[in-house]
Amino acid sequence: MQPPNNPSSGLLELGSKILFLVVPITCAWVIKLEVSNAQQDLEIQQVKAQYEESKLQEKDITEIKVQIATLQVKQDALSAKIDRLYSVLIEGDTHK
Repeated sequence: MQPPNNPSSGLLELGSKILFLVVPITCAWVIKLEVSNAQQDLEIQQVKAQYEESKLQEKDITEIKVQIATLQVKQDALSAKIDRLYSVLIEGDTHK
């Protein structure tokens, strides 16, 4: 004997079939979003690490430029002293 054909039971069956299709699709979509977010988080961390590394390199470059400028000044001073010594020793010029 079949149960009476109730319109609400037909709607309930249709609703359960729709949910049976929608729930797995929604779960797959959510999982895909989570994976995508995790990948983006990793990329953000990598970019931040590269940025910090570039800041350190920029600081190192600035320090090297200062050292080069200091050495250039010292080299110029030594060149002037060597020229003066050359003048005194070779040319006998003491008034320079």
